[in-house]
Amino acid sequence: MKFSCTSKIIKIIKDKPLSSLDIIDEFNWYVDLLKLGRKRYFLFTHEKTLFSFISYMGTNKHLKEFNANFHTPFTEQIIRIYGFDDKFFDQMEKYFQKAIYCKTTNRSVLGSMNDFKANIMARIANDGESDEVINSINYYLNIMPMGMLNYQSPMEVFKNAFKL
Repeated sequence: MKFSCTSKIIKIIKDKPLSSLDIIDEFNWYVDLLKLGRKRYFLFTHEKTLFSFISYMGTNKHLKEFNANFHTPFTEQIIRIYGFDDKFFDQMEKYFQKAIYCKTTNRSVLGSMNDFKANIMARIANDGESDEVINSINYYLNIMPMGMLNYQSPMEVFKNAFKL
């Protein structure tokens, strides 16, 4: 699994080695920082499908478990949206074993992430910052039609790409 991190995230996870190799990985996730009030969140977005979710960053102690900050919320989102699929999670286990960190390279994905962040901030301003709102944000991020995907939703594209 490849994590393409913005400069804000690179500063936060400074103990993780950055790969300078241009490795092509079908499971490349872009990671950005999102501040909601006093809390910090990760915004994870899949490069090809724009499937996205936010995950509470936690304290500095939690940052050492970066993969857990990804793995648990990702699994929750897949189960909430698509239901439990043994084959999919068995396939994903090989990706969860090894993580590669690098800098972001695709400006289209970063632009989409900025759109997501604007939508998240508006939703938080209207509805608050409860767990129910965060869960609904994760859902609505993935049903929003995206120009980069020819106005398909990230949920549909992710489902087709990984045969869920």
